[in-house]
Amino acid sequence: MEDRVELVITYADGRRETVALPPGAAVEVRTSGAEADGAALWATLTKAESGVLTELAHRPDTRSRLAPRLGITTSTLDNHLSGIKRKLLEHLETAGQGPHDGYLSTEMVIGWASRHIRDQKS
Repeated sequence: MEDRVELVITYADGRRETVALPPGAAVEVRTSGAEADGAALWATLTKAESGVLTELAHRPDTRSRLAPRLGITTSTLDNHLSGIKRKLLEHLETAGQGPHDGYLSTEMVIGWASRHIRDQKS
């Protein structure tokens, strides 16, 4: 008698679905909900970090031009960027979507912010 392998899927609303896998089948797990909306990350950002990330999403620029536009020093900007990168990297890794080498460039942060910017007026 062969061992039977079943995959149990649990949905956010509590529903469960069981799927019997044929012998030799491979399972690949992909998650998208945690990274897709980005709300969890936005909630962890300080007001200053949120402002920097919003500005980067709308008007990406060099550090030397971005800092004066925000009314802060480049050193302060670097501190905010460091905090943003740390929180975003943790967020992406939790969702199983972190970079393979563990490095998150400023360009990657800008790309993420551009895709996940929320309307700051709401």
